[in-house]
Amino acid sequence: PSCRRIQYLKGKEGQVKKIIRARSLSGTNGQRGRLDKPKDELVRSHSLNLSQDSSVSRSRFRELNTFYNSLERLGQLERETSSSSNDLRPSRRMREEEIIDYDLWKRVRVQEKAERELSQLKSKLKQDQREKDLFFLPRDPEDVRWRSDLDTGLRNREKSVEDLKCILNEQALNFEDAKLRDLETRKDHYKPLWRGSSVIDVASHLEEKYSTLGEK
Repeated sequence: PSCRRIQYLKGKEGQVKKIIRARSLSGTNGQRGRLDKPKDELVRSHSLNLSQDSSVSRSRFRELNTFYNSLERLGQLERETSSSSNDLRPSRRMREEEIIDYDLWKRVRVQEKAERELSQLKSKLKQDQREKDLFFLPRDPEDVRWRSDLDTGLRNREKSVEDLKCILNEQALNFEDAKLRDLETRKDHYKPLWRGSSVIDVASHLEEKYSTLGEK
């Protein structure tokens, strides 16, 4: 009986292990399914966002590609226009009997064409910097260049210290002369009432007068 009991208990333990293992597998599968659902939703939302932003990114890429190509072309034109040490265009009008050099004429036309293209490309890049937020220059040199008609502070240096001193002295002399003329022309009501001599002069004059009378 004890042997049968031991075998019976072993059989029950095996059944319990099988049930527990089956439950654990089913639980992990369910948990894995629950974890996979939000992952699928994230992948789906990410793909939707990529499809929506793809058109914007493509247009931005085209803008940047065009912008960098323009910068490369700008560098080439600047090197071409600055490589010539002097201006190839003739300084005076050629006479009719003078022979025109074809090579010189061709180089002049190439230089003029490069200068026109350079100015057009610079204006286009400045417009793209304002409208499309594409960085081209830190600041336009024309905006920071000093203009005498707009800034009046530095125009004071046009006059030296000696000039300012002469102007101030003339103003002071003119002010004094004007004040003296004003005092001379203004009628004084109290000046005729002033005494001709002071109190000390009157006292000394009286002493002299009485002393002469006493002597007599």
